[in-house]
Amino acid sequence: MKKTLIIFSMLLMVLVSQAQSQMKITKDPDNSTGLFGIIQASYIKNYKASYRQIEPGSDNTTNLDTKNSNTYSLNMIVGYFILPKRLSLGMGFGLDGYHNPNANTAPLYGDLRFYLTSGRNIPYLYIDYGYLVKLGVDFHKGQVGRIGLGYKFFVSKKLCMTADVSFAAKSVSYTNDAVRPRDALNIKGIGFTLGFLLF
Repeated sequence: MKKTLIIFSMLLMVLVSQAQSQMKITKDPDNSTGLFGIIQASYIKNYKASYRQIEPGSDNTTNLDTKNSNTYSLNMIVGYFILPKRLSLGMGFGLDGYHNPNANTAPLYGDLRFYLTSGRNIPYLYIDYGYLVKLGVDFHKGQVGRIGLGYKFFVSKKLCMTADVSFAAKSVSYTNDAVRPRDALNIKGIGFTLGFLLF
């Protein structure tokens, strides 16, 4: 976990360094070059949830009812176009609230986006992967992954938004282990996200 935080911190320093040099250059009107920031809200309908408990000599998995299971999420992503108008790499942090089953998580993750065209309003594919940070007693460690298809579009000359649909998976640890916990909640769902580009 410490190694991951160090890698993410180094990535953030590189992005800030690039941002400082980018400030001297006129910002691309399509928001497809240089540094960018997105704040986004998500709703995830969970379709599969299971509780897994590993003890000496046994490995028990219990499937949970997901009829009323969902997740609300608020995230911030800061990224940089490593290939202008085509490929961006970023870092995200968020807060998630799971309902039925109940859990709170704080994902810290890498964000990779590939833009399918180079126009102003464009579709993109993205992959997120990272870890869940334990911010306090109400938060759990674990892992998070997400893959999705989105669309970046302008609603006015300067106001740019994103919308996407994704497959989301999380492993929430109850034993304070981020990787391979002995006691974990595994959740899969379909996410719907709306975002605003801040810069």
